[in-house]
Amino acid sequence: MKLIKNILLVSVLTLSSVILVTIPTLVVYADQAVKVISISVASPSNALKPKQTFQLKPNVVTSPKGTNVKITYSSTNTKVATVNVSGLVTAVNPGKAIIYTSSGGKSTYAVINVASKTVSLSTGLWVEKKDIKNSEEQLLTDGAIYFELKSFKNNMLTGHFFSISSPPSNRIADVEIRTEIKNGKGVFSYTNDGWGNSGKGTVEIKGDNLLFGFKETKSDSSAMWNLGSFSVTLYKSNSGSNVGVSG
Repeated sequence: MKLIKNILLVSVLTLSSVILVTIPTLVVYADQAVKVISISVASPSNALKPKQTFQLKPNVVTSPKGTNVKITYSSTNTKVATVNVSGLVTAVNPGKAIIYTSSGGKSTYAVINVASKTVSLSTGLWVEKKDIKNSEEQLLTDGAIYFELKSFKNNMLTGHFFSISSPPSNRIADVEIRTEIKNGKGVFSYTNDGWGNSGKGTVEIKGDNLLFGFKETKSDSSAMWNLGSFSVTLYKSNSGSNVGVSG
């Protein structure tokens, strides 16, 4: 009987030991099991304009197939284009930016080109004052500043800038201008303003107006007159008159 009791006691202890043993359980989370095979994204077919948006639509191939994964975006030049967490690109300024799209260790990119605003100018005469009845009135009373726009094609602006002193002298200084307009602005230089003076200048398109800036860098000692340093906004003339100024 005692032997039987001992056997039963050992059996109970053995059973208790088995029950108390903890076996580690391997837990596999769904996102750890997903593998990104490849990722691709399309760039805009045309250049964007400032403030224009473009939605990126990445194509992500996963295993298991069709599994949702987290996608991140970043821009190499936020001054040109930005991108939010949903892949919406916003054009900011003219230039080029690369938008990287990444997921699961894979990465690709889209090229974003932002173009300048389209500028359209008709050829003709720009005058210093917008409230005169015609261009000749300004010339006869005060002297005048004019710009004769000869052509504006493919962002290349050409023409003649004239500064005419007040009567009775009516001395004319003129500068031939040819410059490429970038982001609404152009720069040029001149070696002779009609009096042997040289300098450099800028032209900026502001709506229907032209803002010119001049800075003389070298003056001819024998010159009777010069443009000097100044800036002036010129307005499109409605008179159609060329006021007798020509290059």
